[in-house]
Amino acid sequence: MKKLYTLEKTNKAFKEWMIARGIAPNTANSYTSGVNTSSDFARTKLGMDVDFYSMTDVDEVAEKVRTLLNEPSYRQYSKESN
Repeated sequence: MKKLYTLEKTNKAFKEWMIARGIAPNTANSYTSGVNTSSDFARTKLGMDVDFYSMTDVDEVAEKVRTLLNEPSYRQYSKESN
């Protein structure tokens, strides 16, 4: 099982982690927003048990992302959001 590197399990820590590795603050905010939005959609619209910030197994993350990307309602939501 491959593990993701985690500092803390919060979006703030994720944002700080990205910025510390050279990602521009605005880009880090956008990525964090995308993770939050995707998690919220998965939970509220699809009934998935998802909290990307607490996930430590990269294979589990990949599976959840694949599930989202294969869901027509999520693809439409994502398209309209951007």
